[in-house]
Amino acid sequence: MQSDWIILCDSAYTDAEGKPCLIGVFDALKSASVPATHPRMFVAFRLTGDPNERAEITLELVEPGGTVIATVQGNAVLSPTGTAHTFIRFDQFPIRHFGIYEVRASIGGRVSKRITFVTDRIP
Repeated sequence: MQSDWIILCDSAYTDAEGKPCLIGVFDALKSASVPATHPRMFVAFRLTGDPNERAEITLELVEPGGTVIATVQGNAVLSPTGTAHTFIRFDQFPIRHFGIYEVRASIGGRVSKRITFVTDRIP
């Protein structure tokens, strides 16, 4: 099993036809000062592998400097076609520092995909 993509957005859901709907996709957050909070953020990702495959997944959010500020663990079960879309919601996401944050998805204890996003001062 692997993660094909990770996307940050303001809202995410699966529609009636089974398609992932991602609204307000972003790769940067802006604030007048820190510390601050982002009211709501979704981490959306797509898993692929063998049909009906099962694995433990871990999602970590890491702030500048390397401190893990959030960890979510769970079990994933892929569909009969070998895919799954997963959406994890974070309310009141803490922005303690300006800089580059990282999102890491691990499957079975091995990092499968990572992305970064920037927090910056409002100009």
